[in-house]
Amino acid sequence: MALQSIPSRQNDPLDSLVVTVGMMNGGTKENIVCDHVELVGTVRAFNREFRNSMPERIRQVVENVVQGYGCTAECDYYFGPSPLINDDRELVELAKGAAKAELGDACLRPLPKMTGAEDFSVFMEHIPGVYGYLGFKDPGSKEAVIHHHPAFDVDESILHHGAGIYVRFAVDYLEKNCG
Repeated sequence: MALQSIPSRQNDPLDSLVVTVGMMNGGTKENIVCDHVELVGTVRAFNREFRNSMPERIRQVVENVVQGYGCTAECDYYFGPSPLINDDRELVELAKGAAKAELGDACLRPLPKMTGAEDFSVFMEHIPGVYGYLGFKDPGSKEAVIHHHPAFDVDESILHHGAGIYVRFAVDYLEKNCG
């Protein structure tokens, strides 16, 4: 619970930050006090600088809490993929143009910020890039099912549109930057 002081007291409330402890492991029997407990969680943030400061912030909070209980703690922090932020305006406009060329002007839909992890962001740390979603809802179905849901089923009849967008984007990029 003390880790929630980071989003609520150390973070700008206008910058999204999620700190979740989703797994607790410890003990061997209900009537034996365990000597070791493992807490595992995740951090999701859009502010790259603040995200990079999280290992130290978490370590400080954890050390202060466990000290009050006469315990010790070790903190291991693993950075997963960075936030995926399409901040290269030129590439975003090029991608929008490619999508419109393939699917028409009404094809684009704004997406709210999402805290899911996407490993394409690792590439974008090293080279400029842009990322988008190809979505389709079968008019005959009652609701769309998101990725990673057990009922998710790819509609293969639209995959050629995704390939068409990629091809159009590549051609437009090369024409603009390589003549």
